[in-house]
Amino acid sequence: MAEQWRPINTHRGEYEISDRGRLRRYINGVIDMGGYRTFRLPKPDGKMAYSIRGHRLVAQYLLNEGKPLPPGIWVDHLNGDRQDNRIENLRIVTGAMNAANTVAVREALRTEILQELKESGRLLPMANVS
Repeated sequence: MAEQWRPINTHRGEYEISDRGRLRRYINGVIDMGGYRTFRLPKPDGKMAYSIRGHRLVAQYLLNEGKPLPPGIWVDHLNGDRQDNRIENLRIVTGAMNAANTVAVREALRTEILQELKESGRLLPMANVS
């Protein structure tokens, strides 16, 4: 069974306790001017802190084996939601690929997928509610 975590009521609400007796601290971060969730983390030497966007942390540690992302590499939110940092919503791309993932492109892809489902008979009709 997966470890279960519960929040601890503190003035900052940053801690959780598990059913295995482990304690962890979490940071919600802030939403920056660009609409991205951003975190302030200490550098390894502990002397200074730096800000990093959440989607880049997920990409570095879960998509790129912990290696820093090279310059010129972007992290694309597939659904266009800048605060949706789930791993299944992110991909590592070039700047050109990221720019191509616009609202119009996502809507066209959605329309194409819906059409394919309809043609294959896998799209269920909507219930008529009156």
